[in-house]
Amino acid sequence: MNWMNVIPIMIKLNYVFWAFIFGQLFASIIFIGWRLLKQKLENTGSIRLIYIFLKLQILLFLIPVVFIAEYVLYIFEQATSNPFIRANPKIALIELVITGMWISGGTFFALRAFFRGRKFKRLKKYASPVGASMKNHLNAICHEMKITQNVQIYCMEGIGSPFTTGGFTPEIYVPSQNYDEVTAKIILRHELTHCIHKDILFKKLLVTVRCVGWFNPLTKLLWEDYDTYSESYCDYSVCEKLGSAGKYFAVIFNTLAGIQLYVTGSMLRAAEGKLEERVILMKKWKLSNFKKQTTAIAVLICLITAAVIIVLAAESGAGKAYEYVFDTTSVKIEDTVQNVVIQEYEGNIYSEGTEIVEDREKSPAGVTAIAWYVEPDTTRCSTSFYRSASSKIDMSFGISPDKNTVSVGIMDEVGNMIFVKGDYRIEHIFTVPKSGYYRIFVTNNGQMPVELAGYYRN
Repeated sequence: MNWMNVIPIMIKLNYVFWAFIFGQLFASIIFIGWRLLKQKLENTGSIRLIYIFLKLQILLFLIPVVFIAEYVLYIFEQATSNPFIRANPKIALIELVITGMWISGGTFFALRAFFRGRKFKRLKKYASPVGASMKNHLNAICHEMKITQNVQIYCMEGIGSPFTTGGFTPEIYVPSQNYDEVTAKIILRHELTHCIHKDILFKKLLVTVRCVGWFNPLTKLLWEDYDTYSESYCDYSVCEKLGSAGKYFAVIFNTLAGIQLYVTGSMLRAAEGKLEERVILMKKWKLSNFKKQTTAIAVLICLITAAVIIVLAAESGAGKAYEYVFDTTSVKIEDTVQNVVIQEYEGNIYSEGTEIVEDREKSPAGVTAIAWYVEPDTTRCSTSFYRSASSKIDMSFGISPDKNTVSVGIMDEVGNMIFVKGDYRIEHIFTVPKSGYYRIFVTNNGQMPVELAGYYRN
């Protein structure tokens, strides 16, 4: 296998791999904290805050925000190094095996969700239009709630609870039975409230969370929590509009049988234990006040801050371990230091990392200025560039303080290095061993931070 062709792809996959790992870690830490503080947060009565937090939690399991932020800082050179953008064949092979296992598990869960959805679609053919009265109630409530979507409603045999599913066009399914006006309006208002809250969308995102994080048991608990609190927040919103929680729950207890059908949507379920929990939560929501809500906000901010600190510490430790493995599995060749005279670049070099290309007759090669600050035992790399075999790369750097030893050289895509060492000024011409993409790198071997200024010409 020609690893030179594979590694550019693996470097990108490598970063995605680690982004996913630390994204799951970050979301899991926050969710564990939430579960530990769940009862206390419930007692504050901050239902809207908890509901929004759980939506945020779903997104955090899908988007590695901390890792993305660090990568952006590195790209704009606000961070000096990022070890996870490098890979070599040995590391790539291990990560490829792990990634293959993850994709296999995710595919299994995705197929399971797909076939469950297909099962429901087969049942849909037994659904029938509702009566004119129910349709009129639906249109009136949609107008009142300012819902512009074309909401469809059907009745279906064999279900015990109304539920809402669908994508851009929500579909409400109700059991085939006769409803009085009060019952019909409460059921429809509940289901339409789910549409306003975007619960169907977030349930679909939860299915994705379960597929990509199939190995993480916390994703199942997240599903259960969101299911409970989305229903409870819907209860709260409807009762707030009706002005009577007693009438609302009386309708649910009296009319719903609690038979559950798996769909990727929201369901006005009436299982006895769930209803009791929702009634208890409703009582807690009524006790909410400004002081309690402020306390809940402060707790959640502290929780997220603690998670960020823990993940950054974990990334730092994992980064050092990764660099150690990378260094021990890469080839390093110390070049022979020669007394060379490099033609000084006389152009004006102002900005760090800016490539300056003059008129081709005067300067056929690009000159890149460098002004780096490098911590002890840290390697900093330039962006990659292509060079053909036997071509030359010359560089000239000054190091401050001048008693610190640094290694300066070129690194190929698989981490193989050719370098020289120096402690005051380094001027050297490297010969490229084979065609490919290379980076300029600087490793601080001393005990103090160093500032390195100069340029390289490629």
